[in-house]
Amino acid sequence: MLPTYLILVFFIGIFHILYKGDLSFILLVFLIAMPIIMFVILAIQTKLLTVTLSSDGAVTERGRPSVLRLTLNNRFFLPITACKISVRYIIHFAPNKNVPGKYSVIVPVNHRDMETVSLNFSGDHCGSVEVSIKNIVLCDFLGITRLRKKINFREKIIILPCVFPVIADIESSFVSDSESNTFSQIKSGDDPSEIFQLREYRDGDRHNRIHWKLSSRSESFIVKELSLPISSKTLILCDFSGCKTAYYTDAVLDMAATISSFMTESGTLHTVAAAWNDLTLMTEDISDADKFYAAFGKLCADISSLEFKTPIAEAASIADDTLIIGKGYSRVLVVTAAVSKASAEELSRFCGESRLTIFCISSEGISDAENSSAEIICGLAEELSQTELDI
Repeated sequence: MLPTYLILVFFIGIFHILYKGDLSFILLVFLIAMPIIMFVILAIQTKLLTVTLSSDGAVTERGRPSVLRLTLNNRFFLPITACKISVRYIIHFAPNKNVPGKYSVIVPVNHRDMETVSLNFSGDHCGSVEVSIKNIVLCDFLGITRLRKKINFREKIIILPCVFPVIADIESSFVSDSESNTFSQIKSGDDPSEIFQLREYRDGDRHNRIHWKLSSRSESFIVKELSLPISSKTLILCDFSGCKTAYYTDAVLDMAATISSFMTESGTLHTVAAAWNDLTLMTEDISDADKFYAAFGKLCADISSLEFKTPIAEAASIADDTLIIGKGYSRVLVVTAAVSKASAEELSRFCGESRLTIFCISSEGISDAENSSAEIICGLAEELSQTELDI
């Protein structure tokens, strides 16, 4: 619109010079003054425009959209013809892929009214999406003047793996440990430092367990059940060494998250471990849903830092020789993209006397690996609902 406006001013100026009429003079002054007037109005609108941001949450499951909402509130008595919102984002997924992108949307905002713009982000792969909006550009109705309003908004959306239902018989994966600071959520014990639950008195209960203060306010005696300190005996190892594409990385994370989620819902304490590309280990003890999301959120947020070359047994041996033997894990579940007889035997040696089960995504090399001593289960996470497992 600006070139057209300048051409119009030029011809009106020529017309005024040739004919020197009052009408042409007034029209010329009006056209020259219009950009100044429009700039002042736009400056006031920019000052009075408020921008708020909200989201459905910074965490979503793979394949599900996460919605960011940008609300524009125009408090001026004149409408804003056009607000241009430019969004930049970078999608991080494995192995070591960073895909930048951007898009723009133009919306009008009525006078003394609000307009909400919904920005949908969904990831096809586990990882994260970094979203940034630096400013909003406001334009007048002729497109002659424009002003920027800085907002400097940044959001990181973590894309978690999919969790599928599991049919399984679960063994007790915890033992009593008086030195542990973690307490069972499903079984009481004798540790006086933590109260497991309060209940009514039953015949045979110890008198020193009666909560006298609460009992004085009730018609019956209230008994304290003490907590049981526990330590984990199940380890889930995520092996990304065979993940050549994002599909295999997603499948490994889906399987590990599905097993971990099932154990979390069953009240079973366990540990999830993976190797970073500097050959250090991430180990997280998981006892509830918050710790489950924290552990897998950490893996997906820093997915480009995972180790995709070194097998997990070798990486764990380099990082910490006592990962299994020193902590006394009786059960080790390894989730990997591919397995061979050599890798299965290496995992068996690393696990020592711990019972080893390998969950393999790909069937490649399975026939050879089945000759090893390790228990091998082949398939994707969504197939676990059709198979009875003993984990």
